[in-house]
Amino acid sequence: TFNGTILSAKQIIMQTGAVLNGRALAQTQVTLDGNTVSIPTTPTSIGPTHTFSQENGYFVDCGVTPTLLPGQTFGMLPMLCPYISKHPDGLPAIGNDGSLNSFHQPFTTTLNGGITWNDTPGRLAKSENDIVDNWTIDLAVPCFGGHCAQDWESFVFGINPTAVAADYVQPLANEHKVFGCDLWVEVSGVSCAQNPASFSVVSDTSNTVPENGGAAAEALTFIHSAWTASIPGATWIWENDPVENPGVNETFTFEKSFTVTGSVTNATLAIATDNTYSVYVNNTLVGGDLNENNFQLGTQDSYPVTNLVSGSNTVKVVATNIGVSGASPSGNPAGVLYKLSYDTASCVE
Repeated sequence: TFNGTILSAKQIIMQTGAVLNGRALAQTQVTLDGNTVSIPTTPTSIGPTHTFSQENGYFVDCGVTPTLLPGQTFGMLPMLCPYISKHPDGLPAIGNDGSLNSFHQPFTTTLNGGITWNDTPGRLAKSENDIVDNWTIDLAVPCFGGHCAQDWESFVFGINPTAVAADYVQPLANEHKVFGCDLWVEVSGVSCAQNPASFSVVSDTSNTVPENGGAAAEALTFIHSAWTASIPGATWIWENDPVENPGVNETFTFEKSFTVTGSVTNATLAIATDNTYSVYVNNTLVGGDLNENNFQLGTQDSYPVTNLVSGSNTVKVVATNIGVSGASPSGNPAGVLYKLSYDTASCVE
């Protein structure tokens, strides 16, 4: 709270600031990268204050008047806020933080009952080595009634060229009174340093087959010469190595659960199968192909994935090997090859 007795037209300067240390401005367990801060100003009262707008302006509710002793008063102090400016230190660069000249209106009102505070914004960012902000608080003392100095208008204009000097002349009755204005540093947003990372989930023996009691899929030891699909890091798998019934249609499901940490910024699923397939992420269909040839470099598929979430996720491939009467396992092999690649951004712990 900035208050004091008004004496004469002059400027009084003090400093206030905000420090980014991970706890002073916000309760958080991550390494803070940036805080958005502001310095609002509001009227000061002797008791609890609530400001409300009404059709022709605003009124201040100071609450229930308490029992007063002889000589005591209760109510709002004359407002000092319009005469207080806030100017930043200009570090690390001019324009990084906001400023507000003296001789301003601290808030505006709307017909629907809203109050818009004239905040002074600022920003701290550890990643930019901007961990301390200092504002110069400048009190431009008003004049009273007809007792203004001859240079009052030029004094006001020199500080705030948009202000009308007459609007900031106080009633003579307020001379020598105690004025008040509350200033505080308010955190309106917290960001953190982003830690980008890339991950992949691939077909391998950690996939399970529900139709086989949840047993692990098997890596195929025989790779047909027609299987030219290329998905680096992935392994051709099937329910059994080799396929057990190449003469009839067989459908198996291959599932894998995994955990995502942070927010997913991009994800793609590449897949090849012998023969047809449908693929799901978190039980949502991502893609599928009923063509028999999905196992060559020119016929393998790729799909964008948009429904990964932070936490537990599942990828599921339902694949069918189309039977060929009298075929051997090497003559009609079956297989699934896939890789789900995704990028994340997470707060640095």
